[in-house]
Amino acid sequence: MSTAPLSGAIDAAAPPADEAHKPVSRGRATYTLLILTLIGAFNYLDRALLGLLAPLIRKDIIISDTMYGWISGFAFVLFYALLGIPIAALADRISRRNVIAVGFTVWTVMTVVTGAVTGALQLAVTRFLIGAGEACFSAPSNTMINDLFSQRTRRRALSVFFAASSGISTIAFMPLAGIASARYGWRGTFVIAGVAGLVLIGLFMLTVKEPRHREAAKASGTAGGRFFDFSFFRLPFVLLMCSSALNGAHLNAALAWSSIFLNRVHGLSVREIAMVVGPFRGVLSTIGILVGGYLTDRLSRNDPRWRLWLPAAACFLVTPSAVLFLFGEQRWVWMTGIGLDSILLLTHVAPVYALAMEVAGPQRRALALSVLMLASMLVGSGMGPLLVGYLNDHVVKDMGAEGIRYSLMVAALFPGISAAMLVGAGWFLDRERRAAARSPRARLD
Repeated sequence: MSTAPLSGAIDAAAPPADEAHKPVSRGRATYTLLILTLIGAFNYLDRALLGLLAPLIRKDIIISDTMYGWISGFAFVLFYALLGIPIAALADRISRRNVIAVGFTVWTVMTVVTGAVTGALQLAVTRFLIGAGEACFSAPSNTMINDLFSQRTRRRALSVFFAASSGISTIAFMPLAGIASARYGWRGTFVIAGVAGLVLIGLFMLTVKEPRHREAAKASGTAGGRFFDFSFFRLPFVLLMCSSALNGAHLNAALAWSSIFLNRVHGLSVREIAMVVGPFRGVLSTIGILVGGYLTDRLSRNDPRWRLWLPAAACFLVTPSAVLFLFGEQRWVWMTGIGLDSILLLTHVAPVYALAMEVAGPQRRALALSVLMLASMLVGSGMGPLLVGYLNDHVVKDMGAEGIRYSLMVAALFPGISAAMLVGAGWFLDRERRAAARSPRARLD
């Protein structure tokens, strides 16, 4: 085995290359994080509205469970899958702010248009285009945050971004959507959500600037290279990618079907789900992401393997939490299951994304994240909701309303499998780090 340092390996003996440029002011970094977080909240809301409003939509547009699973899954992910990687590669070379603005405009306009659809085909087309718009957000926004904050505070900043985005959406936006749906119907709710997003686009373009890392990299001659540079695509990254995909399958299945499950099995209305269950999940998800990011930072100072050990432990515990939610009959039992699932499921996101960007290196971060998210979207958004719909229609159909419990339980097995992949990725990364530290180049440095 060669002792030369591996490209992108986490070398403990040398400071990260991206720390060389002068950081932006704390105020500007915090403000940009705030605006990106608000956009992320709209990203989550516009994606989640279909699942929340599904019981109402399906009264107007008659579709099978399988077709609903396809529309909420593959219809959304198709353009995301096609555009995510080239957009991310482009975002590594041009203004990420402008890429985000274009994508945000597309998906908010399509959210407004969703309020006017009259059939399944039209609904699928709007989901296609919402997916295309959202493909412009995730990787560019994460790499902007990566450039705004130092390596010491980066995981915390990403944890705040993920936690606050989902928290604002579920704690504040979802109850408002529930109120709007009761007053204006599901169509009016989509229109209101889209128009509110269009207002935020103007604020974003007027007040947010592109971080300086792009210019610093160009000045130092490190920018450029191959447009699609997949040198980060090694076994540790593959395991991170597969883990994200499996977690995404459970997350998106729950996002698409939880409202229908609670309506069918427990008789909750859309408004009650939005006003009670949504904020409850949002608060606990926010706590889980923030505490997970904080603990990962603290524990990994003494042993870097905790960067994946802690997320792996959280993922492993998601499956028993889902059992409580899906099979608990008393309200306090299934609410406990929702609570534990909410705390645990997203704990892995910030540490995994931060580590993937370290592995990729400064000029391949957006591309690496887009590959990670592509796998999560193809398997998660694509397979998760469709799998549950197919099982409902073809495997557990004779069980009536109770069948959805078992369909969702199949998807809930995936986080437990992903935990083993995170442990494996941590082991291989630690081996790369130790090999790089022993190399002649590391000793000279």
